[in-house]
Amino acid sequence: MNPFATHLPALPMASRLIHTLHILAIFAATVYAQTQTFFPGSVPLAAKSTYLNAYVGISNQSNFARTWPVFSSNPQQVVGWSGQIRIDGSNSTYGWLGMIGTNPVTVLDLTVTPTRTVWSLRAGTVDLVITFLSPIEPNDFVRQSIPFTYMTFECSSNDGNAHEVQIYTDLTGEWVGGDRSQTIKWSTTVDSDKGNAYHTSSLSNPLLFTEFDGQASWGSIYYATKTGDGFTYRTGFADDCRNLFANKGVLDNNQDTNFRVITQDFPVFSFAFDLGSIKATSQPKVFTAGFVRDPAIKYTDLSGTSSQRSLFYNKKYTDIDSLIDFVLTDYSGALSRATNLDSGLSDAAHKVISSDTLSDIVSLTTRNIFGSTELTIGVGSDGKLNDSDVMMFMRNTNGDQAGRVNPVEQLYSAWPAIMTIDPTLGAPLLEPLMRFQQSSAYVIQFAAPDLGTSYPNATAANNAHRQGVEMTSNMILMAWAHAKFSGNGQVIGQYYNTFKNWAKYLTDNALYSTNQLNADGNASDNSTNLAIKGILAIAAMEQISSAVGVNADKTMFSNATQTLYSQWKGLALGSGNKMEQSYGKPSTWTIGYGLFADKWLDLGLIDSVIYSGQTSELQSILSQQAAVTKFGIPSTLAGNVDSNYNMMAASYVSDSSVQSDIIARVFARANLTASNDMIPQVYNSSTGATTQGQFNPAIGAAFGPMALSLQAASSITIPPGSGQDSSSSSSSSIAGPVAGGVVGGLAALAAIIGAVWFFRRRRRGDNRRRVDLMLEDRDNGEDTEQAYKDHPGLQATPFPYTGTSRIGSMSARRDSIHSIDSSTPALSRQPPESSYGQGSSSGRGGPESYSDDASRTTGPLGLRNPHPRENPAMRAMNVGPEEDIEAAASAAGATASEAKLIAERRRNAANPATPAFSMTHTRGASSDGAGTSTGRGSGDVQLAQALREEVLSLRREMEEIKMNSIEPPPSYAA
Repeated sequence: MNPFATHLPALPMASRLIHTLHILAIFAATVYAQTQTFFPGSVPLAAKSTYLNAYVGISNQSNFARTWPVFSSNPQQVVGWSGQIRIDGSNSTYGWLGMIGTNPVTVLDLTVTPTRTVWSLRAGTVDLVITFLSPIEPNDFVRQSIPFTYMTFECSSNDGNAHEVQIYTDLTGEWVGGDRSQTIKWSTTVDSDKGNAYHTSSLSNPLLFTEFDGQASWGSIYYATKTGDGFTYRTGFADDCRNLFANKGVLDNNQDTNFRVITQDFPVFSFAFDLGSIKATSQPKVFTAGFVRDPAIKYTDLSGTSSQRSLFYNKKYTDIDSLIDFVLTDYSGALSRATNLDSGLSDAAHKVISSDTLSDIVSLTTRNIFGSTELTIGVGSDGKLNDSDVMMFMRNTNGDQAGRVNPVEQLYSAWPAIMTIDPTLGAPLLEPLMRFQQSSAYVIQFAAPDLGTSYPNATAANNAHRQGVEMTSNMILMAWAHAKFSGNGQVIGQYYNTFKNWAKYLTDNALYSTNQLNADGNASDNSTNLAIKGILAIAAMEQISSAVGVNADKTMFSNATQTLYSQWKGLALGSGNKMEQSYGKPSTWTIGYGLFADKWLDLGLIDSVIYSGQTSELQSILSQQAAVTKFGIPSTLAGNVDSNYNMMAASYVSDSSVQSDIIARVFARANLTASNDMIPQVYNSSTGATTQGQFNPAIGAAFGPMALSLQAASSITIPPGSGQDSSSSSSSSIAGPVAGGVVGGLAALAAIIGAVWFFRRRRRGDNRRRVDLMLEDRDNGEDTEQAYKDHPGLQATPFPYTGTSRIGSMSARRDSIHSIDSSTPALSRQPPESSYGQGSSSGRGGPESYSDDASRTTGPLGLRNPHPRENPAMRAMNVGPEEDIEAAASAAGATASEAKLIAERRRNAANPATPAFSMTHTRGASSDGAGTSTGRGSGDVQLAQALREEVLSLRREMEEIKMNSIEPPPSYAA
């Protein structure tokens, strides 16, 4: 039993899943659709794993069956797959797959569902039904990880007479590897006991963990079927095998042993069946193709330690004969499960829109999403497969930087599909990203964008980038969605502190996103869309804190969310409550896909008038710019449609007619037959020309409108020791007793900060720029880093997800984690950089750099106020040494505890030679180094940067303490 499925809501299939693109009931072979309205540019035939896929372009609607399938690489390469039928002798041989056969078949119909592509064809007096099935197996890790796909053949007479029928099919060596100049070898196995036969082929000189033109350079292709009456086979030159069948109706069971280059006398691996004189097949002939690699993935952590990972099914099936036998005998069950899945998805899609547009989009793209993933298992220290170590990997297919591993923005776009079909997969998809980012060796303060760019090599790295807000928001939102819909809190519990630190980063960087990139490539400073996405991620962190049971953090992030949202509304909205592209640009607009998270996760933050304003704006664009928006609403990059973000916009708009219009335009691109491709991720809004991202998993965002109806789990199970409520803490200091000697270092650091501030202020006279660097809110005193220890019996606090408004408002407290005062106008200057992480001093504005352009004060959690104004703590620090500091602070509006803290800091500043504590840590800069300006450059900001580095050193030491007490990786089982 998969533990991720334990808390999956027990819901009817139709209420959780989404669609089948249904044109007619095709299995009644004598009944066909009279009018076909959906002819996408390309349809999937096989899409079961990253290296097992094949697509057929159908720009030739009348005879797309007479086309060679291609692999999803760029440029595309043919992967030969052929089929013939021989009727009443050699003069009536028809090709039904690939460019072979004396006569072409006539296409009667095409049906695409989320799991199947079904062709209805006519070959003279016999009608054919060819079904390509790539199963998607919710809640079954073994089946989902098996890299095999099915093709089945059925036929019936269309003239009422019996006919002599023989059928043929083959695969070519092109499936083995992308480098067609490589030599391959092959063999054939016939198992008379089990009644199975299979061909296998592999490279003579495989290269482990390498690709060529998107295809794996190691592993073996298998083509298998059940034997029986009239079964024959052959391996050899393509023309010889195909012509032999056309002339004789059978093969000769010969095996070619002249191993050679893939393109030299193209070797093929063929099967044939003589069905005899029939009016119709009594059951389908089943063929299965698979691509097997072991090991499958290499995962490398930040220390450079690599581990090889196998596909999960190896836990149960350790030899290829057993695996192939299971796949062949499981076909009827696989078809039944696929049919149920398809019908459930269809029902859900049509509940959103009665027309077929949404269901067609989802049906066309679902296999792409899951076919871009692989579910793996690690090897334990005993050398055996360890089902407590499960990771799932996604490959960025045919898009920008194809080959990226677990690209976070693509995962986020695909998340509605994954949560809809199988939310249990959320944890293994997040696990490889979270595992290395929890490590103390990860020093970037925001989330990583991926696991490298060279699939199947998943490589952790400390790489700064310009999408800190985007990627960090995506990770938090995905983690909460997984917990919410699966009921499994393993990820949010085990990695709680990492998510918390990321949420703190967002409080400092989401509102003013200078020098940051949106996922759509928009580089506009202070993007309204990026800002609201970050704020919504903080709101999701509030829910995570509630689920884990850290109530103080819940309150803290609730307050942060409310304050940031209030500020965002004052900066982001134009006339009619529509979102501007960026602050202070009233003539601009944005598609606003960042709002999707609020609707989907029921965060209840966004005012209804904003949804109405955005809906009206998008409606106006669609109606007034019909030519420009023929295939969708372009992003802020002129002329380009992001299909995934259009579908997110269709999910949040408040008018069903606008929703239908957006979906209809994306559907128009899906139905652009001349394109010869599927819905790309990015394309031209007026012509439909592909920019990037064919066969890309990001189109999983098409599930967004249906995902709004997903039911949350009734409760979320959190592992013991995942966090500690502040009410159980005996210390008001955020460092707490668990941190031990680190606390002394933090206290000493506070004293040093005060001392340095005092002397630099005296030296600079009227220079009013001051640094107030506090590690946490000292009144509040809650930090799960100090509370991260085992708590036997700690239970989940089920979150009553009601979608009500947020709790409370921002408190009057104004003592900052860190703040930099300046009188410079806010909106024209670079915001101060967060202290949560380490960055480069070169450059300006990005999440990886610090800036000396300090234009705003910060509020609780370092939230930037849109206009500079001193908080009570800063005003109290302006009084003279002779005055009653506590009284002055109180008069300035500080709380009693704030006043005491301010007074203590002032006394420390006045007596720097006698600090109350001594530094105890051994990592990072010394206290002397942190407290002097020598060699640090000039200006208070350079000093602040040095102090930040000291803080980071202490935080890393706290991280080590936390790492010593964390739970082991989550346990997964079949």
